[in-house]
Amino acid sequence: MDLRPDRVQRFYNYLQKEGLSHHAVAVTHKTLRVAMNHAVKLGLIGRNPCSGTTTPKPEQTEMKFYDDQQVKSLLKTAKDIGDKLYPLYYLAIHTGMRQAELIGFKWEDINWSLGTIQVKRQVRHFKGANYAFLEPKSKSGTRTIILGKQALETLKYHKREQEELVSLVGEDWVKLDLVFPSGIGTPTTASNICRAFRKLLAA
Repeated sequence: MDLRPDRVQRFYNYLQKEGLSHHAVAVTHKTLRVAMNHAVKLGLIGRNPCSGTTTPKPEQTEMKFYDDQQVKSLLKTAKDIGDKLYPLYYLAIHTGMRQAELIGFKWEDINWSLGTIQVKRQVRHFKGANYAFLEPKSKSGTRTIILGKQALETLKYHKREQEELVSLVGEDWVKLDLVFPSGIGTPTTASNICRAFRKLLAA
């Protein structure tokens, strides 16, 4: 087999030149390396040609943030297209809560009279549709956040809409008291949020 490290390296460079992301090239490298290791074990080749190669380094880009006008445009568009995750976006923007914390956020964590919420858990998903409620990664992760009037009104409206959904789903609803659950009451997934968010950005 005439597959040398220099040729493999040129192949990686070509993939990146053609527009593939660093992650895609890294996955290609990992897959090829595993296959070549197996070929070595079978005695088909003497050494793994992936040894000594390096995947192209990702370009360092500066993180960009939306300004106030862009945030207003984002939320307005979410409302206009009827995005069901509008309350989640609103809370994320106005509280800084992490995605896993928003997924694990429960109605019991809201103090309506004081206008505060408590962040005290996050959700982690595993293979096979399994999930677990976990404490925040650090002690500072457990915190109390004061909400503004509009944020509280947004949550109240969302609660009424969710109660209508629960009545429609009936006995199939999983009672976990989640603020932003899936369509049956279980914790929603990050992939579902990303899918909806991509549609929002396109709009």
